[in-house]
Amino acid sequence: MKQLYYGWVMVILAFIGLAVIGIQNYSFGIFMKPVAEELHVTRAALSLALTLQGILGGILNIYAGRLTDKYGPRFLVTVCGILVATGYFLMSQVHALWQVYVINMLPVAIGNAGGYLPIVSNLSRWFGPRIRGQAVGISVTGFAVGGTFGPILLQGLISSLGWRSAYIVLASIFLAVLVIVSQFMKHSPERMGLKLQGEEKSSIVKLYYSTADGMSLLQAAKTARFWVFSIITIMFAASYWAMAQHFAPYATDIGIPAMVAASLVSVIAVGAIIGKLFWGFVVGKTGVKKTVCICFIILTLPQLLLIFAAGTWTLYLFSAIFGFAYGGLMTMANLAPGEFFGVKSVGTILGIFIYCSTIGSVIGPPVFGYIFDVTGSYYLAFLINLALSVAAFFLSLLLLRSKERIT
Repeated sequence: MKQLYYGWVMVILAFIGLAVIGIQNYSFGIFMKPVAEELHVTRAALSLALTLQGILGGILNIYAGRLTDKYGPRFLVTVCGILVATGYFLMSQVHALWQVYVINMLPVAIGNAGGYLPIVSNLSRWFGPRIRGQAVGISVTGFAVGGTFGPILLQGLISSLGWRSAYIVLASIFLAVLVIVSQFMKHSPERMGLKLQGEEKSSIVKLYYSTADGMSLLQAAKTARFWVFSIITIMFAASYWAMAQHFAPYATDIGIPAMVAASLVSVIAVGAIIGKLFWGFVVGKTGVKKTVCICFIILTLPQLLLIFAAGTWTLYLFSAIFGFAYGGLMTMANLAPGEFFGVKSVGTILGIFIYCSTIGSVIGPPVFGYIFDVTGSYYLAFLINLALSVAAFFLSLLLLRSKERIT
């Protein structure tokens, strides 16, 4: 009973923490238009702030993973809440583009390194292969839940109080929620004299039960699947975050009201919720590699809708399917380190994959912004996004054929 209690408490805490972080990650596109207009800057220039944040934050994620492997998530998540809250309060006071850059590179980037990665990677230590996918799938659903309600909440605040007040509200949420929930997070069941849940061996791939088992980062880096999956992660992150940050501005550009445009971003997040839950349960039978292939097929098909149609119902359909596929890919990225390489260095290896995701996320949005600034349209950007998804699918076939064994 004690084991059951602590394991799923970790899932609930992770869900709450990731919900707050999800609000943040889905919010940049909502702030983009009003902030760019008031500061008199282009969307590409403003998107560069996200790029600078990602460059520094991605590197810090690797070190955050090592610290999580050794000490657990409590301290890092506390720092995340304090620093990101400070950064967003400062964002409410900006009057120049350089201030946006400095804030995103320092308190926000440093704080974010102590958020998502420590929370997610730590769960792999609490659950064995039979239910690890379910536990991680449920917890990362919180990220999408935050993304579902966050854009609508923030758009309402921006419309009624202005974007500066909306940033203050966002800062308050980070400070209050993350600092509290982090105090109850534990490193691993072993340090509490407990066993992890779901210890049964998987028929898909050999998985590890002890925090001492598995590959080191150096050993993992000698395998083909490490590099193939890293490249895949860059591609799908570039595709997804470019769309997530520019979809609401695109919708308003073609005449859709701002609140409806914000709801389209929320539908992407709802699709991601369903996808994370669904694929989290399915992966126990299919394995990460097969699931990644299937998700890329699903991710590619709806993008044709944006090229050949632009009705409101079409955009809602695209949002739902796109989010569903992304939810599966995000869950697989969180599970891949444990399934491919064991849990010994799961935080560090996940840090590498998140850094790859960061590379994609900092490339995609400014490229979309630049294309729009030059052409006045997102059409070419959508074509590039489609090509990225197709290329990532073919790489996933290579991943599927890899026969390396974990020893």
